[in-house]
Amino acid sequence: MPTDLWQSIQSLLLLCAFEDSSAVQQLAPVIQVLRQNLPNANLLVLNRLEQGFELINHDSLTEQIKPSAFYPCTSDRDLVAWLHDHSFDAAIIFTRPSQSPYALAYLCYLAGIRIRLGQSREFGGGVLSPCVTPKANPVTVVAHHLHLLTSAGFSYTESTEAAIAH
Repeated sequence: MPTDLWQSIQSLLLLCAFEDSSAVQQLAPVIQVLRQNLPNANLLVLNRLEQGFELINHDSLTEQIKPSAFYPCTSDRDLVAWLHDHSFDAAIIFTRPSQSPYALAYLCYLAGIRIRLGQSREFGGGVLSPCVTPKANPVTVVAHHLHLLTSAGFSYTESTEAAIAH
């Protein structure tokens, strides 16, 4: 069970910056774990692209993830304003094992999102709150993402683990 920090979350942003929007498919197990642990939270997946950002729709019945809307974004200032207008309680920043989460976390910080969970070996001050140290050699990107969640106190069932393995 996640800590009290997470139990009060009503609006959760899942933020990533995957060059290829098909890489967002790897978040399906993560979304499943979050829905189990935070059943009342509204989840919004946002993928930051070079030309803008896309909202990602997750169909919990079919477990399919697909882009639902694209927003051209000419500057980080536009994205910060958009994030601020949506009043997220928290953001979880998902990156590839070699990517730094700090640019995305800083945008969330500027937007006033008080909880910004991510993983990094680098020092970033209070930009990530909390910051998780990643495993040295994650087996897969999904394992990298799940390590972030379990380190923050989220858990998942054996049936979820079996589904993730397939």
